[in-house]
Amino acid sequence: MIATAKQCLLNGDITREIIYTTGINTPMGEVIIVRALSDGYIELGGPSINTYISYVCHKLLEFGCQMVLVDGAISRKSSACPVITEAAILSTGAALDRDMNKVVESTVDTLKNLSIEGINDEEVRRKANLIYENYKLGIINGDGSIEKIDVLMALEGAKLLIDKLGGNSKYIVVKGILSDKFLEDICKYPDKIRDKTILVEDGTKIFIKKDTLHKFEKLGGKIKGVNTINVICVTVNPTSPYGYEFSRDEFIKKIRKKVSIPVIDVMGGD
Repeated sequence: MIATAKQCLLNGDITREIIYTTGINTPMGEVIIVRALSDGYIELGGPSINTYISYVCHKLLEFGCQMVLVDGAISRKSSACPVITEAAILSTGAALDRDMNKVVESTVDTLKNLSIEGINDEEVRRKANLIYENYKLGIINGDGSIEKIDVLMALEGAKLLIDKLGGNSKYIVVKGILSDKFLEDICKYPDKIRDKTILVEDGTKIFIKKDTLHKFEKLGGKIKGVNTINVICVTVNPTSPYGYEFSRDEFIKKIRKKVSIPVIDVMGGD
């Protein structure tokens, strides 16, 4: 069974039976659920909003699917959010860059962000979710009290946050994207953010450079997730569609050396 946008469906060559029209519209037309009646090729295109993705997943399960695979992309890491999916697979390959070492480094950094440590304290998690309900930014103090900061986006709230941080502040709660600029801005006030922990919803929300993260960690800072992502493996493709390829064995060996989960060449047969 497949859920894809109408135009994508027309581009495929399978014989199919329409099961359900979702009413969810995309630039490529309405998302339609079909059952494949033959082998063939299908083009996938669907909603980018998490609530819509979750809705389509539940519909597929209702129609009898035992497992639902959500196709992601570098710009759609949000589908790995644990609210939507139970596990995630990180796909990487030569298409990212001609320099193998850059691809390895980028893959390891992305995996590190997606796999950030979760918060174990249930009370802290509950209070972070209270902030997330209506605010983009907030503080949890050591005595358990919370402060909500009223801004449209967390990115805009760095100065307001710094003004409110005190010696009793323990957690900085960020809803949405944790950007490089936000982290750089608050790192300008080392005395205020020393030994603070930033809580993000999950690892898909982290968009920061390695150098900025290192600066924050040198101040004793930590980044943790309110929810954790179960990344179960990394798949690699040593061949680029742009006409070049890496040494398969060397590419896999370099990634395996730096990660602790299985690394699989999906075309290599291992």
